[in-house]
Amino acid sequence: MVVTLSAVGGQGGGDTLDLVALDQALVRLEAEEGLRAARVLQLHILSAMTRDEISEALALSPATVGRDRRFSRAFVNQALT
Repeated sequence: MVVTLSAVGGQGGGDTLDLVALDQALVRLEAEEGLRAARVLQLHILSAMTRDEISEALALSPATVGRDRRFSRAFVNQALT
C-alpha cells in the first residue's frame, strides 16, 4: 500500500511512499527520539488528526504538538531519502 508523500512532508507532486518504509522510519524515530514524537506523527498521518485533536488526545499543548510534528516529519523524510 502506498500513500502520497504530501501526507508525510506536506509537499505535493504525486510522489508515493511504501507504508512498510514509513513504518520502519516511525520505529526508528521512536527508538532514537522517543515515543511522543512518533505518536504525534502517527496520529497526524494515519488518523488524519489535527494539531488540536492530537493535543487533546495526548494531553499536550498545541505548540508542543506542532514542534513534534515538524521535527518528526523532517526526521521521517530524511530517513526515507
